Amino acid sequence: MSEITCKQVYTLGRSEVRACAVDLGENTAGQETGVLKAGDTVASGTIAVSDKPTGATDPTLGAVSVNASATYVNGRSCSAGEAVAFQATTGASQTLGRYVLLLTVVTTNGETIKRRLLFDVGSE
Repeated sequence: MSEITCKQVYTLGRSEVRACAVDLGENTAGQETGVLKAGDTVASGTIAVSDKPTGATDPTLGAVSVNASATYVNGRSCSAGEAVAFQATTGASQTLGRYVLLLTVVTTNGETIKRRLLFDVGSE
């Protein structure tokens, strides 16, 4: 199992709906550009809140979908099965602070990959 924390930290405001895409990539030509093995793709995924500010309620998270065709994530073209997307919605009185989401995907080879996604709920 691979477990990685994304380098980016996203900022959301209260009452915000954000479409999120995650590039899981593939390691090609000897470059460590992603977490998938050559020829492997994502079969399914789930997203959950793994950490949040004390007393905070969870933001609403939509179902994880795997890209069925080529798509761009952060300027990189991802082939089918190399990226996932979900929706995050914060409430009107969402507690300000750092939230950690845990994305869990299962690959077509049966490997489980977990990736932590960081986002801050900041003041408007």
